[in-house]
Amino acid sequence: VQVTAHLTDGVLTIEVADAGPGLPKDFDITRIRGLGMRLVRFVSSSLGGESGARNGAKGAVFFVTIPLPDKQ
Repeated sequence: VQVTAHLTDGVLTIEVADAGPGLPKDFDITRIRGLGMRLVRFVSSSLGGESGARNGAKGAVFFVTIPLPDKQ
């Protein structure tokens, strides 16, 4: 498992990737009903961001993006 975070143009992106077989073609993250995934979706949307999943180079990648407020 690899966890990365980066900041680009005021948007924080956190990714969790594995080296498994990847996600099936019909995978839909909104269908996952586990408490953990529901919390991730709730917190990210509450902060104006989003969450999702995709196939990476070596397996599945789950991510959260959160726009950070401007410091003025």
